[in-house]
Amino acid sequence: VARPSTLPLDGCPIMGLIERRDITARFHPGGFMYVTVVYIHVRPEHVADFVESIRENHENSVREPGNLRFDILQSVDDPTRFIAYEAYRDEASAKSHKETVHYLAWRDKVADWMAEPRQGVRYDGLFPAAR
Repeated sequence: VARPSTLPLDGCPIMGLIERRDITARFHPGGFMYVTVVYIHVRPEHVADFVESIRENHENSVREPGNLRFDILQSVDDPTRFIAYEAYRDEASAKSHKETVHYLAWRDKVADWMAEPRQGVRYDGLFPAAR
């Protein structure tokens, strides 16, 4: 998902060029969390297996250096839909997660259980500030 790198400030040519991070950094001296929200849609016949598998991935992920949160949410209205909220101290920590044995095993295990490809959307975590 693409997002503009500058803050659109109507009619202000100078302010329109200032990077969003420059503006926000004044209010966020602790830095940003590197957050990914992953939208997951599982085939109905694999929901129970998926829940067990993502629990194991969660338990290992929260032990990783740089991990701040690794929340797993399940839709009340559609139990085949999940969200993984993954917050890391920085981009390097998030990238390291994708190279861990537990993540790679989980990714391969659940691949055929997906009703559609997982979609990860990147965010800057503003509050609370990364510590």
